Amino acid sequence: RRYALEYRWRVGDDPSVHASFGLLLHVVVDRSVLHDLVAGEVHAGLDDALAELETLWDPAPFGGEPWATAWKRRAVDVLARLYSEWPSRRRPVVLEHRLEHEIDDITWSGRADRVERDDAGLVIVD
Repeated sequence: RRYALEYRWRVGDDPSVHASFGLLLHVVVDRSVLHDLVAGEVHAGLDDALAELETLWDPAPFGGEPWATAWKRRAVDVLARLYSEWPSRRRPVVLEHRLEHEIDDITWSGRADRVERDDAGLVIVD
């Protein structure tokens, strides 16, 4: 994701409105899932995510009114769809976890957005 944003699409210090939108949703979901870890829940409800959106909302990256209102409405719609169709019933274990593995003398490293656990074991999500 970082490669695509920074090198392919040249999104850097001045991110596009689309990159700002994606980052906002990513942080909203991460914070909601963090509540899950603390509470031992499978995943937070839409109300938790919408509360995080309210806390984090800054209209500046979205061009002021009326654009910011439209982008916020879109964020609410995306979160509602995500939480109504949540793909997993696994429990979150860690968020934004650094991973590193060596294959044929080459060290590969990265970050998992979320690691979840179910009866079969651990699953890396994104």
